[in-house]
Amino acid sequence: FAIRENKKRKQKNESNSINSIASLIKSDRTYWNTICMSCCIIKCYPYDLPAFIPALLSALIKHISNPILQNLITKTIQDFKRSHQDKWNQFSLMFTREQLDDLQGTGSAHYFA
Repeated sequence: FAIRENKKRKQKNESNSINSIASLIKSDRTYWNTICMSCCIIKCYPYDLPAFIPALLSALIKHISNPILQNLITKTIQDFKRSHQDKWNQFSLMFTREQLDDLQGTGSAHYFA
């Protein structure tokens, strides 16, 4: 019985999450599309770093506080860090100090005791 209740509760939470995403899309479709396209553009260059990517990453990071988009943005930043780590010494020269500071704290796992 407890398992069934937990399953119902989980389905309800997932339904609420889907409804909140749907309401965001309806309320500000341009904002949602811009964030999604920014993530797609960043993922298009997994082992390269065009000159516009540092500014795009920095702009994207500023929207990580949005709870609906947080997972998407965090995953994009984590994928970027993972795919660019081999040549990071070379790539880091393309970032400003502020952009590096923004990027350093984003996408890393946080553990609380």
